[in-house]
Parts: sequence; C-alpha cells; structure tokens
Amino acid sequence: MISKADTFRPNDTTSKIEALKLVLKSKGIQKFVETDNWKRDYVETAFQYGIIKTEFYDYDATPNRAWIFDIAAATIKQEGKIKTRMNEKLMSDEAL
Repeated sequence: MISKADTFRPNDTTSKIEALKLVLKSKGIQKFVETDNWKRDYVETAFQYGIIKTEFYDYDATPNRAWIFDIAAATIKQEGKIKTRMNEKLMSDEAL
C-alpha cells in the first residue's frame, strides 16, 4: 500500500490524497475510474462510494486527524453499499 522508499521518514506529514489512498486500499476498495490522474481517480472513487461528501482538489494539503478518522469510518459504514457497487461495476465492465 505504501511505495518503496529509501528512507522511513516517520516524522513527515501525509497528504490528504495519501491518507485517502491508504484507507481505500486497506479496505480493498477498487477505484471507480481509471485515468491517467491517479489522485483524481481516488477522489472520484471516494465521492462515488459516499466516503466523502464533496470532491476536493487540494490533494497535497495536510489533513487533520478528524478528517482521516471520518473517511475511515465512512468506509466501514458504507461497506455493504461499496461492495454492491463494486460488483455492479465489475459486471457492467465485463459486459463491455
């Protein structure tokens, strides 16, 4: 889930997009869209699955702890709906 790096950097901050990607990947949530803009893809995915209420574009902003806990809790709360939508999307993609 985390890219290989030469240093551990435990004191570095994380960005909103990094936190969102980690939460989605840790729950096995597949991207809703797949374009050449991975950051936008993760935001669109979180929005489509009801994990975030509004889309954001300040990808590199530092999130506060409450924001991270909110998106983590939303993935748990929406888990059934997310699985259903992922299955529907998978079936519609196979039909193409």
